Amino acid sequence: MKHEIFGIGFDHDVLKASDLFDTIRDSDDEVILASKETYHHKEDDGSLDFDYKYVMHAENLYEMTGEAVDENKWGIELKLVPMPKSLLTNELSDTAELHDEDEDDVELIDLVDDGKCVQMGFETVDVSDGYDKVMPAKFDEGASVVETINAMRGFYLDRPWNRIGSTGWDILNNYVGNGKDFISAAFDRLK
Repeated sequence: MKHEIFGIGFDHDVLKASDLFDTIRDSDDEVILASKETYHHKEDDGSLDFDYKYVMHAENLYEMTGEAVDENKWGIELKLVPMPKSLLTNELSDTAELHDEDEDDVELIDLVDDGKCVQMGFETVDVSDGYDKVMPAKFDEGASVVETINAMRGFYLDRPWNRIGSTGWDILNNYVGNGKDFISAAFDRLK
């Protein structure tokens, strides 16, 4: 059986998302799963050293847009999300203040809600056959490619994601590295 998600195709059996991910939000229009494993990234020069998890974030596109073209469509993203303890002090305090909580109480879901993460993949899924029939299989496929994406994360982080050329590295440096604003980092490369 051929599978494909986030631009990666494979023939092997799919893994079970429930074995590799915990559900951290499940509502009618949004599902968020976080990897059970916490990963670690460290640059040889020590400039970027942080812990992170992968998150699969699925949302009902029709509920977001109200556009007829999005009826029976869900979007599923794979995100690399730094752990709260890895955030720079100012970023952690900003998140804590935004959620009206102590810094020690900031959780991964807060960072997802705030967008303090990097999109590693996105897929639009047609659920005309029913959410329960389609989406669990997509989550399993997503879980099956996480290790491949993680092994190639440098490639994914190199990609610009906006028209000024901000990359995943810029986002990570903004939140867990040198603190330089990701917009300024992109503009500096254009000089």
